[in-house]
Amino acid sequence: MTTFLWFLIGVIGGLIGGFFVAFAFLRHRRPLFQKPAQAAFSPPVETTSCPLPEMPPHLQELLNGSVDDVMTPRPQIQALNLADAPTCLRQGIAIGHYSRLPVYEDSLDQIVGVLDLRDALRLFSVHASTQTSVQTPDAEALRALLHPAYYIPAGTPLLKQVQQFQADRQRLGFVVDEYGELQGLVTLEDLTHEIAAVLASFRSGSNEASPAVPAIPESGIVIDAGTALRTLNRRLGCHFPLDGPKTLSGLIVEHLGDIPEAGARCEIAGYLVEILQTKQHAIRVVKLRPSPATPHKNAALSLQTPEEQASS
Repeated sequence: MTTFLWFLIGVIGGLIGGFFVAFAFLRHRRPLFQKPAQAAFSPPVETTSCPLPEMPPHLQELLNGSVDDVMTPRPQIQALNLADAPTCLRQGIAIGHYSRLPVYEDSLDQIVGVLDLRDALRLFSVHASTQTSVQTPDAEALRALLHPAYYIPAGTPLLKQVQQFQADRQRLGFVVDEYGELQGLVTLEDLTHEIAAVLASFRSGSNEASPAVPAIPESGIVIDAGTALRTLNRRLGCHFPLDGPKTLSGLIVEHLGDIPEAGARCEIAGYLVEILQTKQHAIRVVKLRPSPATPHKNAALSLQTPEEQASS
């Protein structure tokens, strides 16, 4: 599986690299056969310039993307705390949803390493006759299995980090800011999923970030406030700004200038946002619906007659 993943990364990298080389060639192309240089007294020859090709929006988005756009934010990182009791460590390993878990001591600011769950399972020796566990891992036993932590500077471009993962033979990294503060976690799978989504949108032939699903209904939808704005723009056809906060929660806090309580409402980018749930000074769940003042194209078409829709 690992060999196939690296092969897939190489293929994707080759396709993207080939496209950018071809794009650069077209941007600076010259005629294959040029006439000899004319004398200084010769009259100027009129030339017609051919239009330069524009980079598709999807690939421009991929080129401008960074690890900050696809990382798992710090509050959502699932990790093990070596300071916990052995039973808690065993439970955390048993319910882990990922093949690799970050391990810290007391605080996420003190990352100790990364635990491969395949190595951790070897600690759970099962007796053949009783089928009961006879060993519970402790902190020191897990510490011996940890792999060194791999750190990534915040703002690293997506394509560059894919190459770095491949060169360093890594699949999980911790994103840190200029002060060394942990911002989030990103995996090789996160990057390849993002690249595949952008390439799939480009392959569809659409030059706009049109959603693969209908627009948000007037009744609204309930979504996780930690969802990335890029994901909402791509999947739901929203038009949230991408030059600031990366998640909907961050955008709401920036817009209001404070952490709102449940029940608060605001309007952002043509959408009415209602805060449904907050926890630990963070927005968790929101309800998103179109603002009546800015109806979407689908809603406008639904108010037209079939003849008007056909003419539009």
